[in-house]
Amino acid sequence: MRSVTVVEVEATTKAGTVGEDVLTVHELITKTNTDGEPYFLTKCESGRGRGTPTEWLRQVNCRECLAE
Repeated sequence: MRSVTVVEVEATTKAGTVGEDVLTVHELITKTNTDGEPYFLTKCESGRGRGTPTEWLRQVNCRECLAE
C-alpha cells in the first residue's frame, strides 16, 4: 500500500489601492519581472496605468475585481 502526502497551500488574496484613490481596494496579482523580482498588477483593467499598487490588509471592494 502506498502512502500519499497531502500538502495544503494557503491561498491568500492580496489587496491594495492605486494612485491617489485610497478608497477603492483592488485585488492584486503578483507577477515577476525579467530579473525575478515580484511586482503587483490589479486584477481589473480600471486600476492599471494609474500608478504603482500599494498593498493593504483590507477587503477588496472594487466591483470589477469582484466580478471577475
